[in-house]
Amino acid sequence: MSEIKYVQLEAAAFLSDSDFQLMTAEERGVYCTVIFYMLANDGFIKNEPERIAALCNCRTNFDECWRVVRNKFVSVSEADLKASRKYPTEKLYLTHKRVRKELAKARKSIKQKSLAGKASGQLRQSQKKQPFNGRSTAAELSKDKISKDKISKDKISKTKEKEVKEKAKALVHFDAFWKLYPRKQGKEKALQSWLKLEPTAELFETILTAVAAQKKSEQWEQKKYIPHPTTWLNQKRWTDEVIPKENQTRVGKTRPKIRLFPITGKVCGTKGCRLPAVYKDSSGPYDNFYCAQHMPAKVKEMYV
Repeated sequence: MSEIKYVQLEAAAFLSDSDFQLMTAEERGVYCTVIFYMLANDGFIKNEPERIAALCNCRTNFDECWRVVRNKFVSVSEADLKASRKYPTEKLYLTHKRVRKELAKARKSIKQKSLAGKASGQLRQSQKKQPFNGRSTAAELSKDKISKDKISKDKISKTKEKEVKEKAKALVHFDAFWKLYPRKQGKEKALQSWLKLEPTAELFETILTAVAAQKKSEQWEQKKYIPHPTTWLNQKRWTDEVIPKENQTRVGKTRPKIRLFPITGKVCGTKGCRLPAVYKDSSGPYDNFYCAQHMPAKVKEMYV
Protein backbone atom coordinates (compact mmCIF):
# COMPACT_ATOMS: atom_id res chain seq x y z
CA MET A 1 0.00 0.00 0.00
CA SER A 2 1.11 3.56 -0.68
CA GLU A 3 2.31 5.78 2.17
CA ILE A 4 0.15 8.57 0.70
CA LYS A 5 -3.31 8.61 2.24
CA TYR A 6 -4.78 11.74 0.64
CA VAL A 7 -4.64 12.97 -2.97
CA GLN A 8 -6.57 15.63 -4.86
CA LEU A 9 -9.41 14.14 -6.93
CA GLU A 10 -11.16 16.59 -9.26
CA ALA A 11 -14.70 15.57 -10.12
CA ALA A 12 -14.81 18.09 -13.01
CA ALA A 13 -11.89 16.33 -14.70
CA PHE A 14 -13.88 13.10 -14.81
CA LEU A 15 -17.18 14.64 -15.88
CA SER A 16 -15.60 16.72 -18.66
CA ASP A 17 -13.84 13.69 -20.18
CA SER A 18 -15.71 12.75 -23.38
CA ASP A 19 -14.79 9.06 -23.02
CA PHE A 20 -16.13 9.04 -19.46
CA GLN A 21 -19.36 10.70 -20.61
CA LEU A 22 -19.99 7.90 -23.14
CA MET A 23 -19.41 5.11 -20.59
CA THR A 24 -22.28 3.19 -19.06
CA ALA A 25 -22.78 3.16 -15.31
CA GLU A 26 -21.09 -0.24 -15.04
CA GLU A 27 -18.11 0.88 -17.16
CA ARG A 28 -17.72 4.00 -15.00
CA GLY A 29 -17.75 1.83 -11.90
CA VAL A 30 -14.94 -0.37 -13.23
CA TYR A 31 -12.93 2.68 -14.38
CA CYS A 32 -13.18 4.51 -11.00
CA THR A 33 -12.47 1.32 -9.01
CA VAL A 34 -9.25 0.67 -10.96
CA ILE A 35 -8.14 4.29 -10.41
CA PHE A 36 -8.77 4.02 -6.67
CA TYR A 37 -6.65 0.84 -6.47
CA MET A 38 -3.89 2.58 -8.45
CA LEU A 39 -3.92 5.52 -6.00
CA ALA A 40 -3.57 3.07 -3.13
CA ASN A 41 -0.68 1.18 -4.81
CA ASP A 42 1.74 3.92 -5.90
CA GLY A 43 -0.05 4.44 -9.22
CA PHE A 44 0.09 0.87 -10.59
CA ILE A 45 -2.10 -2.21 -10.80
CA LYS A 46 -1.35 -5.65 -12.27
CA ASN A 47 -2.67 -6.19 -15.77
CA GLU A 48 -4.68 -9.28 -14.86
CA PRO A 49 -8.28 -8.97 -16.09
CA GLU A 50 -9.56 -11.79 -13.88
CA ARG A 51 -8.08 -10.20 -10.75
CA ILE A 52 -9.38 -6.76 -11.75
CA ALA A 53 -12.87 -8.27 -12.31
CA ALA A 54 -12.77 -9.70 -8.79
CA LEU A 55 -11.68 -6.33 -7.34
CA CYS A 56 -14.51 -4.59 -9.18
CA ASN A 57 -16.99 -7.31 -8.21
CA CYS A 58 -18.00 -7.46 -11.86
CA ARG A 59 -18.08 -11.03 -13.25
CA THR A 60 -20.91 -11.14 -15.80
CA ASN A 61 -20.25 -8.39 -18.35
CA PHE A 62 -16.66 -7.61 -17.37
CA ASP A 63 -15.13 -8.45 -20.76
CA GLU A 64 -17.33 -5.91 -22.54
CA CYS A 65 -16.68 -3.26 -19.85
CA TRP A 66 -12.93 -3.92 -19.82
CA ARG A 67 -12.71 -3.60 -23.61
CA VAL A 68 -13.93 0.03 -23.27
CA VAL A 69 -12.12 0.95 -20.03
CA ARG A 70 -8.75 -0.65 -20.89
CA ASN A 71 -7.95 2.08 -23.43
CA LYS A 72 -7.83 4.72 -20.66
CA PHE A 73 -4.76 3.09 -19.04
CA VAL A 74 -1.14 2.76 -20.11
CA SER A 75 0.86 -0.47 -19.96
CA VAL A 76 4.20 -0.36 -18.21
CA SER A 77 6.88 -2.97 -18.76
CA GLU A 78 9.03 -4.54 -16.06
CA ALA A 79 12.08 -2.62 -17.25
CA ASP A 80 10.21 0.71 -17.08
CA LEU A 81 9.04 -0.05 -13.57
CA LYS A 82 12.49 -0.93 -12.32
CA ALA A 83 13.96 2.15 -13.93
CA SER A 84 11.39 4.55 -12.47
CA ARG A 85 10.56 2.87 -9.13
CA LYS A 86 11.75 -0.37 -7.53
CA TYR A 87 8.57 -2.30 -7.98
CA PRO A 88 9.18 -6.13 -8.03
CA THR A 89 7.14 -7.78 -10.76
CA GLU A 90 7.29 -10.33 -13.49
CA LYS A 91 4.23 -9.21 -15.43
CA LEU A 92 3.07 -6.04 -17.10
CA TYR A 93 1.38 -3.37 -15.01
CA LEU A 94 -1.18 -0.70 -15.83
CA THR A 95 -0.96 2.94 -14.81
CA HIS A 96 -2.70 6.26 -15.48
CA LYS A 97 -0.96 9.56 -16.26
CA ARG A 98 -3.25 11.69 -14.11
CA VAL A 99 -2.89 9.29 -11.18
CA ARG A 100 0.93 9.42 -11.39
CA LYS A 101 0.80 13.22 -11.63
CA GLU A 102 -1.42 13.62 -8.52
CA LEU A 103 0.72 11.17 -6.53
CA ALA A 104 3.85 13.16 -7.47
CA LYS A 105 2.19 16.36 -6.21
CA ALA A 106 1.22 14.65 -2.97
CA ARG A 107 4.79 13.35 -2.40
CA LYS A 108 6.19 16.82 -3.01
CA SER A 109 3.73 18.39 -0.56
CA ILE A 110 4.58 15.78 2.11
CA LYS A 111 8.29 16.39 1.62
CA GLN A 112 7.91 20.17 1.95
CA LYS A 113 5.86 19.80 5.14
CA SER A 114 8.42 17.41 6.56
CA LEU A 115 11.28 19.83 5.86
CA ALA A 116 9.31 22.71 7.35
CA GLY A 117 8.61 20.66 10.47
CA LYS A 118 12.27 19.77 10.89
CA ALA A 119 13.34 23.40 10.43
CA SER A 120 10.77 24.54 13.00
CA GLY A 121 11.99 21.91 15.46
CA GLN A 122 15.60 22.95 15.01
CA LEU A 123 14.63 26.60 15.53
CA ARG A 124 12.88 25.78 18.80
CA GLN A 125 15.86 23.78 20.03
CA SER A 126 18.25 26.62 19.22
CA GLN A 127 16.00 29.16 20.98
CA LYS A 128 15.95 27.05 24.16
CA LYS A 129 19.74 27.01 24.24
CA GLN A 130 20.16 30.75 23.60
CA PRO A 131 19.75 33.18 26.57
CA PHE A 132 16.89 35.67 26.48
CA ASN A 133 18.08 38.96 24.96
CA GLY A 134 14.95 41.04 25.53
CA ARG A 135 13.66 40.64 21.98
CA SER A 136 10.59 38.63 20.98
CA THR A 137 11.33 35.73 18.67
CA ALA A 138 9.14 34.69 15.77
CA ALA A 139 7.80 31.76 17.78
CA GLU A 140 6.92 34.02 20.72
CA LEU A 141 5.22 36.52 18.44
CA SER A 142 3.25 33.71 16.86
CA LYS A 143 2.29 32.43 20.32
CA ASP A 144 1.20 35.92 21.40
CA LYS A 145 -0.89 36.30 18.26
CA ILE A 146 -2.60 32.96 18.87
CA SER A 147 -3.27 33.96 22.47
CA LYS A 148 -4.75 37.32 21.40
CA ASP A 149 -6.91 35.64 18.75
CA LYS A 150 -8.19 33.21 21.37
CA ILE A 151 -9.02 36.05 23.78
CA SER A 152 -10.78 37.93 20.99
CA LYS A 153 -12.84 34.84 20.07
CA ASP A 154 -13.72 34.31 23.73
CA LYS A 155 -14.93 37.93 23.99
CA ILE A 156 -17.05 37.55 20.85
CA SER A 157 -18.46 34.28 22.16
CA LYS A 158 -19.33 35.84 25.53
CA THR A 159 -20.90 38.85 23.79
CA LYS A 160 -23.08 36.60 21.62
CA GLU A 161 -24.03 34.52 24.64
CA LYS A 162 -25.03 37.67 26.52
CA GLU A 163 -27.12 38.88 23.55
CA VAL A 164 -28.90 35.52 23.35
CA LYS A 165 -29.71 35.62 27.09
CA GLU A 166 -30.97 39.21 26.88
CA LYS A 167 -33.19 38.39 23.90
CA ALA A 168 -34.59 35.33 25.69
CA LYS A 169 -35.34 37.49 28.75
CA ALA A 170 -37.01 40.13 26.55
CA LEU A 171 -39.22 37.43 24.98
CA VAL A 172 -40.29 36.21 28.43
CA HIS A 173 -41.18 39.78 29.49
CA PHE A 174 -43.09 40.34 26.24
CA ASP A 175 -45.14 37.18 26.83
CA ALA A 176 -46.11 38.53 30.26
CA PHE A 177 -47.11 41.87 28.68
CA TRP A 178 -49.07 40.14 25.91
CA LYS A 179 -51.03 37.98 28.37
CA LEU A 180 -52.00 41.06 30.41
CA TYR A 181 -52.86 43.39 27.51
CA PRO A 182 -56.59 43.08 26.70
CA ARG A 183 -56.44 43.70 22.94
CA LYS A 184 -54.47 40.92 21.23
CA GLN A 185 -53.87 42.12 17.67
CA GLY A 186 -50.63 42.43 15.66
CA LYS A 187 -48.43 40.32 17.91
CA GLU A 188 -45.43 40.26 15.53
CA LYS A 189 -45.35 44.05 15.14
CA ALA A 190 -45.82 44.47 18.89
CA LEU A 191 -42.86 42.13 19.49
CA GLN A 192 -40.68 44.21 17.14
CA SER A 193 -41.64 47.38 19.02
CA TRP A 194 -40.88 45.64 22.33
CA LEU A 195 -37.41 44.51 21.21
CA LYS A 196 -36.70 47.97 19.82
CA LEU A 197 -37.75 49.50 23.14
CA GLU A 198 -35.34 47.24 25.14
CA PRO A 199 -37.19 47.77 28.45
CA THR A 200 -35.22 47.47 31.67
CA ALA A 201 -36.55 45.54 34.67
CA GLU A 202 -37.85 48.80 36.18
CA LEU A 203 -39.59 49.89 32.96
CA PHE A 204 -41.07 46.38 32.57
CA GLU A 205 -42.72 46.69 36.01
CA THR A 206 -43.96 50.19 35.13
CA ILE A 207 -45.53 48.94 31.89
CA LEU A 208 -47.34 46.06 33.60
CA THR A 209 -48.61 48.36 36.34
CA ALA A 210 -49.87 50.89 33.76
CA VAL A 211 -51.69 48.20 31.74
CA ALA A 212 -53.34 46.81 34.87
CA ALA A 213 -54.50 50.32 35.90
CA GLN A 214 -55.75 51.31 32.43
CA LYS A 215 -57.73 48.06 32.14
CA LYS A 216 -59.92 49.35 35.01
CA SER A 217 -60.62 52.68 33.28
CA GLU A 218 -64.02 53.36 31.67
CA GLN A 219 -62.41 53.90 28.25
CA TRP A 220 -61.04 50.36 28.14
CA GLU A 221 -64.40 48.81 29.02
CA GLN A 222 -65.14 48.76 25.29
CA LYS A 223 -62.55 46.94 23.18
CA LYS A 224 -62.82 49.38 20.27
CA TYR A 225 -61.42 52.17 22.47
CA ILE A 226 -58.35 50.14 23.52
CA PRO A 227 -55.25 51.09 21.47
CA HIS A 228 -53.42 48.43 19.47
CA PRO A 229 -50.49 47.05 21.51
CA THR A 230 -47.99 48.28 18.91
CA THR A 231 -49.44 51.81 19.07
CA TRP A 232 -49.53 51.71 22.86
CA LEU A 233 -45.81 50.78 22.99
CA ASN A 234 -44.64 53.16 20.25
CA GLN A 235 -46.45 56.11 21.84
CA LYS A 236 -45.29 55.20 25.37
CA ARG A 237 -48.87 55.21 26.62
CA TRP A 238 -47.81 53.85 30.00
CA THR A 239 -47.07 57.50 30.83
CA ASP A 240 -50.77 58.48 30.40
CA GLU A 241 -52.66 59.72 33.42
CA VAL A 242 -55.26 57.18 34.53
CA ILE A 243 -58.59 58.67 35.69
CA PRO A 244 -60.46 56.41 38.14
CA LYS A 245 -63.68 54.98 36.77
CA GLU A 246 -65.90 56.51 39.46
CA ASN A 247 -64.56 60.04 38.68
CA GLN A 248 -65.13 59.82 34.93
CA THR A 249 -68.21 61.64 33.51
CA ARG A 250 -69.74 62.01 30.12
CA VAL A 251 -71.66 64.92 28.65
CA GLY A 252 -75.41 64.45 29.17
CA LYS A 253 -75.07 61.54 31.60
CA THR A 254 -75.92 63.54 34.80
CA ARG A 255 -78.21 66.51 35.40
CA PRO A 256 -78.39 69.00 38.27
CA LYS A 257 -80.90 67.82 40.89
CA ILE A 258 -83.90 70.05 41.80
CA ARG A 259 -85.21 70.61 45.31
CA LEU A 260 -88.88 69.56 45.82
CA PHE A 261 -91.61 71.68 47.43
CA PRO A 262 -95.17 70.66 48.42
CA ILE A 263 -97.89 71.50 45.91
CA THR A 264 -100.57 73.61 47.62
CA GLY A 265 -103.86 71.75 48.08
CA LYS A 266 -102.67 68.48 46.50
CA VAL A 267 -102.01 65.11 48.12
CA CYS A 268 -100.36 61.94 46.74
CA GLY A 269 -102.69 59.99 44.47
CA THR A 270 -101.22 56.61 45.43
CA LYS A 271 -103.84 54.39 47.09
CA GLY A 272 -103.70 54.63 50.88
CA CYS A 273 -101.21 57.54 50.88
CA ARG A 274 -102.36 61.00 52.00
CA LEU A 275 -98.96 62.70 52.08
CA PRO A 276 -98.57 66.16 50.47
CA ALA A 277 -97.85 65.94 46.74
CA VAL A 278 -94.49 67.28 45.54
CA TYR A 279 -94.56 66.16 41.90
CA LYS A 280 -97.15 66.44 39.14
CA ASP A 281 -97.08 64.06 36.17
CA SER A 282 -98.88 65.53 33.11
CA SER A 283 -97.76 62.90 30.59
CA GLY A 284 -101.14 61.09 30.62
CA PRO A 285 -104.69 62.25 29.87
CA TYR A 286 -105.05 63.32 33.53
CA ASP A 287 -102.65 64.98 35.95
CA ASN A 288 -101.23 62.62 38.56
CA PHE A 289 -99.75 63.82 41.81
CA TYR A 290 -97.07 61.98 43.81
CA CYS A 291 -95.31 62.44 47.09
CA ALA A 292 -91.52 62.16 47.37
CA GLN A 293 -91.86 58.52 48.42
CA HIS A 294 -94.08 57.27 45.56
CA MET A 295 -92.88 59.31 42.57
CA PRO A 296 -91.41 57.30 39.60
CA ALA A 297 -87.84 56.06 40.08
CA LYS A 298 -86.53 57.84 36.98
CA VAL A 299 -87.97 61.11 38.23
CA LYS A 300 -86.71 60.52 41.76
CA GLU A 301 -83.07 60.47 40.50
CA MET A 302 -83.51 64.07 39.32
CA TYR A 303 -84.55 65.45 42.70
CA VAL A 304 -83.14 65.59 46.19
